[in-house]
Amino acid sequence: MAMQEADFDKWYQAKAAAPALSANAAHGLKLLQSKGCLGCHTTTGQPLVGPSYKGIYGSKVTVLVNGKPVVKTVDDKYLEFMITHPDIWVVHGYQPIMPAIPLTDKEVDDIIAYIKTLK
Repeated sequence: MAMQEADFDKWYQAKAAAPALSANAAHGLKLLQSKGCLGCHTTTGQPLVGPSYKGIYGSKVTVLVNGKPVVKTVDDKYLEFMITHPDIWVVHGYQPIMPAIPLTDKEVDDIIAYIKTLK
């Protein structure tokens, strides 16, 4: 059965507006799903137990370093550190409950590639 023209137009506009993910970013999304990251973090801008990934790249966040607030810029190095050492810095306003999840350097890079797409 063919799609109605109005439905096709909506579908087409949604597809055209959504940028295609690189292979690395697509793998990063799959990792976030399979490792359970999206149970605590969203891609929509709404925080859950942890901050949302949407729009975080390039932003400034306050983290607690040895109990003291420090402003950091969310870039590749920041994300890599937060993913691989979740118990050292804690984003202000959140509990220090993120588990350490074993990931390869490539997997961390792919997750970061995906987070960068969430503007």
